[in-house]
Amino acid sequence: MSAACQPAMGFSLAGTVPVILEDALRLPAVSHDVAQHLARTPEETAANVAARFSACRRGAERARLFELFELTGAAGIAHLSQALRTSANGLAARSVGLLSRYALPTVQEALAVKLPQWKLAQHEEVIRQLATAAAPGRGRLLAKVFAQLDKRVLAEAVDEIGMSREPLTVSLLLRLARGEALQSADALVRVKAIEALGRLQAGAAAPYLRSVLESRSLLGWEQPAELRMVAAQAMAKIDRSEEGRVGKECRS
Repeated sequence: MSAACQPAMGFSLAGTVPVILEDALRLPAVSHDVAQHLARTPEETAANVAARFSACRRGAERARLFELFELTGAAGIAHLSQALRTSANGLAARSVGLLSRYALPTVQEALAVKLPQWKLAQHEEVIRQLATAAAPGRGRLLAKVFAQLDKRVLAEAVDEIGMSREPLTVSLLLRLARGEALQSADALVRVKAIEALGRLQAGAAAPYLRSVLESRSLLGWEQPAELRMVAAQAMAKIDRSEEGRVGKECRS
């Protein structure tokens, strides 16, 4: 048990903010005293919650971190917004997840400036942060900054766009699936875009998916087997009458 935990009271506020946060994550609920203490140190609390959020992998822990961050109010959001705009690369990227839940326009504005300056590690962190926070609107955000992402994270970005299930991203996904966008030169990006269209049950994609499944050349199928298989799976999600194509593509 850490020094911040005392048997008599169950919790002591004598420790530093990181210690208090770690203990608050273990307790069944955030006590009134803890909430008041963290609310009185909004900037330090926000910075430490963001650092802890970067390593968060469990749903329950993520929910508690959101609860703790909300204690910091407008001051906490302002502090992380400033960090995103002006701090060193690592700290700035670690601010993305929490801010995407509470200040998505700020994240979009900052990423438009920051992404061209950042290296691969920060681009990977941005995708990881957005996926962990799972904020409504993250798919549209990724679609808007997609052209500025490092090509090595594009497949993961498309995957997350699909997971967001936001219909307004269909236009980008269709361009990527068709290979019309510069970023879809990578075959994996096209595959991920088709998977995302299926996840979104995007009826607008049906004509293109059918062409993938049916187009032939003199030497056989026009599209590679992997693309046809993924297209068949996507079509089955969009149109249940097409479910038989999946088995057919597996046998072809």
